[in-house]
Amino acid sequence: MVDILYSLVNINERFDRLVIDPLYIHHLDMTIELPFDEIISIYNKVFSRICENILPRIHNQVNKLIVDSYSIKSILTVNYPQLYSLSLVNFQEEILFQYSKDILFFW
Repeated sequence: MVDILYSLVNINERFDRLVIDPLYIHHLDMTIELPFDEIISIYNKVFSRICENILPRIHNQVNKLIVDSYSIKSILTVNYPQLYSLSLVNFQEEILFQYSKDILFFW
């Protein structure tokens, strides 16, 4: 889904309406699965465009997010009112602890 968003958003107004339709955007996976079950972040260029141009437009529609330690900081700067599932991939215990501590302190 991330590839489709990256490729088709901002081509023209009609594509935007089709691609950012609330019926289609629910689950965002910000990782790439490689052979041998290795999981990495999406490419920097794609990630930057999604965070800057696309997430602000779809954040109300996202129900499920899959992120890794590289992308979590940028992803969590946005509020997701419909989010019910957050999957954390390839996190070191210290990083996870720091983010959870920051989130709890924020609340």
